Order: sequence, then structure tokens, then C-alpha cells
Amino acid sequence: MARQVQFKPVKTATMGWRLNVPAGYSESGKREQVFFPTRQRALDAAQRYKEKRTEFGTQAKSIKPILAEAATRAEEILKPYGITILEAAERVAEMERKAKESRPVSEAVAAFMETKEKLSHRRQQELRYAAETLTEAFGDRLMCDVKGEEISEVFEKRYPANSTFNARTKDAGRIWQWAARRPRNWADASEIEAFEKKDHKKGKVLVMKPEQAVTLLRVAEEHYPDTVPAFALMLFMGVRPFEVTKMTSADVTEDGVTIPDEDEDTGEGTKTGRRFLHMTPIVAEWIKAYPVQDRITPPNWERKWDAVRRRAGWAVAAEFLKGSKWNVTPDLPKWTPDILRHTAATIAINSGKPLSVLIFEHGHTQGETTLKKHYLGKMTKKQTVELLSIGPKGKKLKTIQAA
Repeated sequence: MARQVQFKPVKTATMGWRLNVPAGYSESGKREQVFFPTRQRALDAAQRYKEKRTEFGTQAKSIKPILAEAATRAEEILKPYGITILEAAERVAEMERKAKESRPVSEAVAAFMETKEKLSHRRQQELRYAAETLTEAFGDRLMCDVKGEEISEVFEKRYPANSTFNARTKDAGRIWQWAARRPRNWADASEIEAFEKKDHKKGKVLVMKPEQAVTLLRVAEEHYPDTVPAFALMLFMGVRPFEVTKMTSADVTEDGVTIPDEDEDTGEGTKTGRRFLHMTPIVAEWIKAYPVQDRITPPNWERKWDAVRRRAGWAVAAEFLKGSKWNVTPDLPKWTPDILRHTAATIAINSGKPLSVLIFEHGHTQGETTLKKHYLGKMTKKQTVELLSIGPKGKKLKTIQAA
């Protein structure tokens, strides 16, 4: 007759009453120590362990031989990893639960983008880059099955530049976090922890050469004349690309240009706040030749903005331009962010505009020393004169008149 196991609670100095549970009685199949605040609770727990042992012992008698054999084999497979059959079953059940709650990446991404319809067109486009990359790479795969390392690998191949990689993976992380929140629970938010930010050092400040500026403006005039006012404001007054999308005809007068502190349609605020730029003769000439419509940027602005730059010879993917001749090729120069703004600032400094005025009008946060380092010596006086002589419709302006 088998010896009956006696459960005897033991009083400890700090942990209350300890109950030593033999491996044959514990749920994990391993020897365990369980603590209770009182002796009676320990005795009650011991009785429950005994009852479970009796119950499972009775059930064990009716287990089919094939099931017992499978359990034995499973135990051998799991033994090197320190995992019991019960723990393995619980893990698999949890995986199945997550799979049942999860959604395909394409479906989740589409649902996320629907929640962002009130954002500015520019911000929607930025999120769309990440959304399209996720959809193309993972499509019908469930979000719970996609690992963070996979996402990083895909984005690294698609966006090799460190700054772009950081921006796109950050947006991908926003999508993943949104999908992981209740009541969705479609994804595991911890997967985005695999997104390691790459070191990014700002490159040199680059300005546009006169011949490049001429080509850019002539392309806009020929193919998309409704974009000309926006290009003129960016190139000659330093208005930021995202700022120009917020401006209306009321913001441009004979006296100057007002940069609004929020978008008229969405109410989205700007980072730099409201400011006023005095009108210059060269911009006045361009606005006169191409009067501003209701908005400074026309319909389909983002696509036209890309198409003008690509037609002007920059390595920019343009959705408007179809055919292999417009494919982006490695031999084309890359478009440098803020090159128009940097060109405008350099023209202003070379034309004698005080740095204190430039800081305000351009919405800079740096001091005069930093601006001098950025812009002084970036352009010769001759190049400045050539840029200031570029007039609309092939007209050559007198530089004294344009400055």
C-alpha cells in the first residue's frame, strides 16, 4: 500500500505559514513552496491539493493509451526547456486567443488611416508612406504574427537614409500602438521596441544654384502654372513647404505675406506661430504675373510639387508622371529638404538684410551666430544677383528693383 503524503504547514519568521507541495500534487508537476497568512488557510489549501490528486488520479485511469503516450512524448520534448505540458498548453491557448482577436495588417492599417482624416494633407501623406509600406510587406498576415525585427528590416531596405528611416518607423510604431490598445488588442505593442533609432547627423546647408532655380521655375510655369506662387514664396521669401499649404489669398497683399498660426480648414496650429514678411519686388513681380487663387497651393498640390521637381531634374518619385523615362535614377541629384528656404535666407543675407530681421521673418529659433555659420559664404554675390534677376515668363529683372 502506497504511503500517504502528509501536508504539514510550517511557521516561518517572515512569510507566514509555508506549505511544501510534492511534485505529484502540484499543478506544475514540480515541487513547490506556497505561503499563507494563517495556519488554517494552509491546511485548507492542503486539503484541496489532496482532493485534486484524488480527482485526477481517478481521471487518469480512463485516459486512452494513445493520449498517455502523446503526453509522455511531449514531456520529453519540453524537458530540456524546463516547460511543463500544462505550461505549454497554456502558451498555445494564449497564442490562439491572440490570433482570434488579431486582424490582417492591411485591414488594421486601413482602419487606422480612417481615424486620421482630419489631419492636414501633409501629415496624412507622411503616415501613408508608413501605412503603404506595412501593407505591401505584410498584407494578409495577422498583426500578432508579425515581429518587430521584420518591420525594421523592411523599412531599412525601403528607406536607407537614417533620418527617413527614423521618421517612417516612428509612424509605423504609432500604427502598431493604436492597434494594440483596447478594445482592439490586434497587435503586441512590445514588438515596436525592436525599432532602433539610427544616429542622424544634419548635413551641410545647401543652396540652389541660379541655373537650378531657373529650371525649377520654368518647369512650374510650363506644366503647372497654378503652382508658381507657392514656388516663388518658398524660393524668394523662405516660406516653409508645410506653411505654404496653410495659406490663402488673403495672406498675400501688396505690403507683404502673413504666415498664419493655424490652418484655416483644419485649425491645425503651426510650430512657428504667426509672423509677417515684408513684400519684396521680385515676389511682387511673380505674384502679379501669376495671381494667387483661393489657396496658395492648388488642388493636387503634393503630386504637382513632386512632378515639378522631377521634371526639373531632381531624384523625386512623381505619381503624376507615368512611363519609364520618369523613373528615379541613381544619377539624378537628391532633393535636399529646405533647399528653397536656405536659398531664400542666403539671398536675404547677401542682400544686406539684418540677421535680427531674418530670424523673425523666417521663424528661426537659432541665434545670429548659428545663422552666420549656416548661410554666410554659401553663395557668391554674382549668384545672388543672378537669382534676383529671375523674372516670370522669361523676363529678366533689374537686381536693384528685385532686391
